[in-house]
Amino acid sequence: MMRHQYLKIGVALLMAVLTAGNIQAQLLKGTVKSKHLQDGATLIYNGVKNGGPSYSEYIKLQFDANGNFTFDDKDLEPQYTEATIYLGDYSRNGIFLQKGKTAMFTAVENKDKEADVTYGGDNVAMSKFSNRFVRSFELEHYVAFEKNDVRPYGVCMAKLAKCYKEVKQSLAKMKNAEMKAYYTKYARIENLFIQLRIVGDTLYKAKKDPETNPQYLALLKQIDVNDPMGLKCSLPQFFLYHHIPKALKDSFGGDMTDYSLAYIAAVKKYVTNEEVKNAVAGDIAKEY
Repeated sequence: MMRHQYLKIGVALLMAVLTAGNIQAQLLKGTVKSKHLQDGATLIYNGVKNGGPSYSEYIKLQFDANGNFTFDDKDLEPQYTEATIYLGDYSRNGIFLQKGKTAMFTAVENKDKEADVTYGGDNVAMSKFSNRFVRSFELEHYVAFEKNDVRPYGVCMAKLAKCYKEVKQSLAKMKNAEMKAYYTKYARIENLFIQLRIVGDTLYKAKKDPETNPQYLALLKQIDVNDPMGLKCSLPQFFLYHHIPKALKDSFGGDMTDYSLAYIAAVKKYVTNEEVKNAVAGDIAKEY
């Protein structure tokens, strides 16, 4: 009798272990104990490998009575990705998501009604770095999106240089060789992308053509059009746009036939990487 009971217990324990092994860990668990911070709280992430801005997903966070939330994506393509948690105080908080791991995020409201954020669970150091990375390369810090907003060229370039330097200093201390290589390359791409935006936007506002500006052209030459990681910041698209005749650029938004044909010709001429080729072809298909 006792023998059968032990056998049953052993089988039950074995089944529990096997079942637990088959349950995929949730990517993210968190707590936001403030109605103000919960208001409009959104997770922004890119679940597509090397997906550009158009692939970003915006997930409205759902909170229980205690301010807890969870998130998972079993179809996540990359093994890891950086994400942003946007809170009701308009803060953007980076977090590192990895398949099979659970990141934990907590936000409390301080006396200034702003979020104080802490991290837990897996990859705490990476989430802290991701937070710095996200905030360092937040485009709104460098480019004006409102008509009357002013972003002085010198101030923006100096701020970007400072943030890029600080990110590289953090990377120098990173022990994980794979993550270090990934983010070193990604930081260089973000830095190049934002420089292009700062210089380009400054010239447009001055009614000057960036395509004839030596500084802008020098930045364009730094783009490796066949690097899939560049898709994260639309760098191949910047490169290809530069190789379309100006007369056709001016027709963008109208009859797209000639523009699309010129774009496809540029893709055929310069793009050899299949991942990049498929992505940029998809972009022009959406526009057309």
